[in-house]
Amino acid sequence: MDKTTAWVQDEAKGPLSKKDFSLKAGPGDAVVQVTACGVCHTDVGFWDGSVKPRGGFPLVLGHEASGIVKEAADKSLIGKQVVIPSVWPCGECGPCKAGRETACLKQKMPGNDVPGAFAGHVVVPARCLAPVPKPVSTEQLQQMSVTADAIATPMEAVIRSGLKAGDYAVVVGTGGLGSFMVQLARIRGAKVVAIDVNDVALNRAKEYGATATVNVTGLSDKDVKGKVKGLAKELGATDWGWKIFETSGTTPGQKTAYDLLGPAATLMVVGYTPNKLELRLSNLMAFDASALGVWGSTPRALTEAVDLVANGKITIAPFVELRSMKDVNEVLHLAHDGKLSRRVVLLPE
Repeated sequence: MDKTTAWVQDEAKGPLSKKDFSLKAGPGDAVVQVTACGVCHTDVGFWDGSVKPRGGFPLVLGHEASGIVKEAADKSLIGKQVVIPSVWPCGECGPCKAGRETACLKQKMPGNDVPGAFAGHVVVPARCLAPVPKPVSTEQLQQMSVTADAIATPMEAVIRSGLKAGDYAVVVGTGGLGSFMVQLARIRGAKVVAIDVNDVALNRAKEYGATATVNVTGLSDKDVKGKVKGLAKELGATDWGWKIFETSGTTPGQKTAYDLLGPAATLMVVGYTPNKLELRLSNLMAFDASALGVWGSTPRALTEAVDLVANGKITIAPFVELRSMKDVNEVLHLAHDGKLSRRVVLLPE
């Protein structure tokens, strides 16, 4: 297969248009028929010009996809249902060999470095694919597209934070990433407090794993910390060693998460914003705390996330909305303006 159709953005801030698109597969690549592709906050950044894509324009966005393998040198892969990683490590550099594939020096990101999955088909290094462990329905495979980033990246954060049963986990932001972070933290056996400014999102988080919630609208940083401390006492959690997950990808959310640092706490920065934030870095020293960033997921985290979803341990349906790929421009505008209540998953026509 040497051609597909794709929704292509020809210039920064420009609309996406449907075009015939050439596929360039190498010896180690697989051609995957896209079942679905989620729309991420990062896609919006590339689209609106606030983040410059490394591959330049024209650009096919989309880094959160599932599909079915149509071509591969390894014939056993053909016909397999797969999730496509949001970041493709090289497997050969120092970080990769040390198990830090998310810091790969030669990594490729679909929809950034190379053509992404707002398309009928996409070319992916076959070694990077995450096969679904057992057959699922078409609708389930469509929903599973968000596993590539919205679930696997929080999974990576959970693993690297060392979160364990009984820990106090605070999730700041219960949108596309946070809704799944809450579920993953609860699966680990943590006491989970969800923080947001939206009662609808908080109520959904409570239904699917949050032990308690806090709406921070109108509250000072001191008041927020006081409420979170009070909940820790109510829930029988320790007043030290908190695991704080910043998943809002907003400046206020990042400030709230940082201000929650306490003794031996760990802050995992999972959400992204290009905006700057002024912090008192000495808090890390004063509390003997840690702050770590998470960029994508390792193969281990993605495999674990795919297995959890396939086996029904993580609920996706209430948090996503399936729409036709032809609606992509409308969806990007809505996402940019903060008018989406659920993560949109685009389906090729």
